[in-house]
Amino acid sequence: MAKILVLLALNLFLAPVGYGKTKGPEKVTRWEYLLKLIEEEEKTINMVKRKTDHLLYRQFELLTEKIKLYKEKDNQRFLDLSTKGQKISRKKAFKRTLKRYEKARKFGLNILKRYPRTRYKAAIYHTLALNSRDYAYDKRELGYLRNAIKLSRKKSEVWYLSMTSLAEYYYNNKKYKKAVSIYSRVIHNKSDEWHTKNLYNYGWCLLKTHKFEQAISRLEEGYKLSLDKKYIDFREQIMQSLVSFYVIGKQIDRGIAFVMKHDKSPYEALTRFARKTSEKGFYKETEQLIKLAEDNFDSKKKDEQLADLRLFQFDFYNQYKRDTPLFKIAKDLTQIKLNDYQRDEAVRKISDKSRVEQMILKKDFDKVASSYNVKRLSKLESYFDFLAILDKKNDAMYRFFTAETLYSVHEFKRALKSYKRALETQLKTPSKMDLNRKAVDGIFSSIDFAKFPKEREKDELIYAYSNFLQLWPKDPKSPKVHQKLFAIYLSRSDHKNIELSLNNYIKGFPKEKEMHRKLFKQWMDLSIALKKPYLLARLVNEMQKGKLGFPKEEIKKAEVILATLLFGKFQKMNEKGDTEDAIAGYKKIFYDIHFPQSVKAESGFNIGILYIDLSESAKSVKWFKKAFPLFTEKEQDKKRVFLEKMSKRSALLQDFLNAAHIQRLVLDNFCHTKKKNISNLQQSISFDLANDYVLRALHTFKTYRKCVSDTSSIETAIITHLFRNSHVDELFSFVNSYKLAPKHKTLLSGYYERIFWKRFESRADRKSIARQMARLKDKELIDIVIGVSKYLTLSNQMDDLLESPIEIGEVFEPQKFNEQLSSRIASFVKIVEGQTKLLEIGNPQLSLFVYDELAESLFTLSNEISNYSPTSAPKELKTEFSKQMKIVAKTFLDQAHANIDASESFMYKYELLSPNARDIVSGNEALDSVNLRMPAKIMANTFDLEEKR
Repeated sequence: MAKILVLLALNLFLAPVGYGKTKGPEKVTRWEYLLKLIEEEEKTINMVKRKTDHLLYRQFELLTEKIKLYKEKDNQRFLDLSTKGQKISRKKAFKRTLKRYEKARKFGLNILKRYPRTRYKAAIYHTLALNSRDYAYDKRELGYLRNAIKLSRKKSEVWYLSMTSLAEYYYNNKKYKKAVSIYSRVIHNKSDEWHTKNLYNYGWCLLKTHKFEQAISRLEEGYKLSLDKKYIDFREQIMQSLVSFYVIGKQIDRGIAFVMKHDKSPYEALTRFARKTSEKGFYKETEQLIKLAEDNFDSKKKDEQLADLRLFQFDFYNQYKRDTPLFKIAKDLTQIKLNDYQRDEAVRKISDKSRVEQMILKKDFDKVASSYNVKRLSKLESYFDFLAILDKKNDAMYRFFTAETLYSVHEFKRALKSYKRALETQLKTPSKMDLNRKAVDGIFSSIDFAKFPKEREKDELIYAYSNFLQLWPKDPKSPKVHQKLFAIYLSRSDHKNIELSLNNYIKGFPKEKEMHRKLFKQWMDLSIALKKPYLLARLVNEMQKGKLGFPKEEIKKAEVILATLLFGKFQKMNEKGDTEDAIAGYKKIFYDIHFPQSVKAESGFNIGILYIDLSESAKSVKWFKKAFPLFTEKEQDKKRVFLEKMSKRSALLQDFLNAAHIQRLVLDNFCHTKKKNISNLQQSISFDLANDYVLRALHTFKTYRKCVSDTSSIETAIITHLFRNSHVDELFSFVNSYKLAPKHKTLLSGYYERIFWKRFESRADRKSIARQMARLKDKELIDIVIGVSKYLTLSNQMDDLLESPIEIGEVFEPQKFNEQLSSRIASFVKIVEGQTKLLEIGNPQLSLFVYDELAESLFTLSNEISNYSPTSAPKELKTEFSKQMKIVAKTFLDQAHANIDASESFMYKYELLSPNARDIVSGNEALDSVNLRMPAKIMANTFDLEEKR
């Protein structure tokens, strides 16, 4: 036994050392620590093989302590599951507790069975009763308590505790008379620290048995004893009940006196007292208690206690229907400090009061006479103001309630103001109530019934419609609201907001295009009615840019209307002769960015027409150029015909420059109609060539040749003009630049040959032209070039031959002279034969040159031969020599005349011209002397004319 006591002592000594120390990596919890203590003590006890009733009783106590620990654990788990919303039965939740309870119960009963005479018998039954009460609720408590009382010594501790527990049992089960009987036997035990609690319970039992005086006395006694430190302080519970006892026992003055004497901080007791007196109808006493409470605030809790007192007063005055002090208290609540709970309570109480007042106001309202209690309405509005102050986050809701109240008594204008305030506040600080739609509905309804003047009504409707669309842009009613808002702005000619409302409608409901167009046309009609061209111009501009998808016919119609509105004044000016002013007006429209392109186009075109009327063709063309690109393709087709007529008119007036400009303008804008453009390009170039503006014509061809399908006829016209006007370099450049030689070979062959012969005398020109002729790859021209080359070579050889006659020395040697002459004539004949072969080429001009060259050479050789004379020879030889030379010379002279005749016959036969015709044709000198003209076919020779010039 000594060993066991040593072990127990050692356990108790070491146990506290282990608490709080680490168990592995974790700290030991209080629950684990206590459980470990119990288990270690159990382990120590279990080491004893033969246990006495004392050790078994100790083990029973340890099992009871274990039940307490497991109930803590199970209770926490039960609360956690409940908090998470998981339902679990109490039996299942406290399964471990019940299991250990049953184990302890059986263990205790087993001790009684094993040791029937044990001194712990009453204690065991008492413990079993408490375990039944606290852990099992198995209705065994009463039986165990009776056994404990029966088996214990009277006045012993177990007997007293069991009697007290039995009294509590009867008290809890509302068997107050039995409880009073038991308490009367044990209440005199003042050694129990729970004596104050027992007095409290005893007092309640006395109250329930209508022994008010005794009940009050017991509680007063318990309150006083609670001041003694050897007792449990039960003052709070006692005072809470005591005030009720005083009211029930109708001993209010006694209660006030007791509270004021014994409670050092009587505020709580006084207010509780006041609540009880209020409940039981003691109005004056309640007011007395309120005044006392107000005079006894705790300095540290004054704000909180004042607020609590005012909240109670609100209920108090509301209970007794004392509206005047009630209103004052409500106002006070908005001016004192409140904690969150108090504020919520104030809001709740005033809200309830307001709701009742609303119902009364509405019930008493006379719809026929539109009469109501004005004071009640005013107070009700104030209550809502109080609520808005107290519950700022729900300010909007109280403004809405105010509006609803005003609406209910047909104060529509004032209601509208409150509805608007509610909505605006809600948008800034949303309240807990979703009142946007209700507020907007209230606004619409109030406007409807308020009977405002027309313009004021429009202002209010604009406000309502705008807020509706802001809040519910996609609501099914929103399209209609958009239309109504548009209609109001339209009625006011408020163009800025007309546009804004229409654009918002389009943005919000893009598929309702037909209605969009309808509204847009209404706006256009308004601008027409108000004669606002700038506005109409902007609208037409938007139509042209594709806004709302108007069909082309409607756009054109709008353009015509705009043009009519704009141009009518200028047309009248022109008719009166104020053409310059009309032009200025059209220019103003043209340069104004607000007008649509179509109107600008017509304006610019009209300027061009007016400048034609003023004979200022250059300005006219300038404006046609500006305006024409602004027209649509279809309009340009119509204007093209007009421009072509204008070009023709300018040409007839000899204004070729502007006529060409207009044709180029057509080409600029209709380059794609290639077949139709041939005449336009042809005329443009022809008009420039008529002024001999060669470079301009060539530039026009270069720029616009892409705009026609076939340039052949135009090329022919240019080539012909360049040739006829001696623009030789430009001709060659034109042909070479566009590689026209193959295309116009026949035409160019004739022109190139004529140019060649015309510039034949210039060696440089001759070579240059010959190169151009070679590019044509024409056989006849090539033959001419080759023939001319041979002709020039032979001509040079002939010149060289004729420039070196035979020299007869001082001693005449007939034989030598004959040989030299024969050789010379042979050389001459050889050259002549070469020249004669050139006639085979068949070129008339070359043939004429050959004939001329042969005739001249023969004349020269004939003269040379006839002039030979051997001065040193005898007279007879000289005479015979001269005679013989003349015969030879005559032969050559006859051939020379024969060539002249052949040349003349050749010219007349083929009606040819020659640059040397005046020398070749017989009788020219005579004709010149009598001032007679040659036949026209000869005088038409351009070479001859140039020589005459």
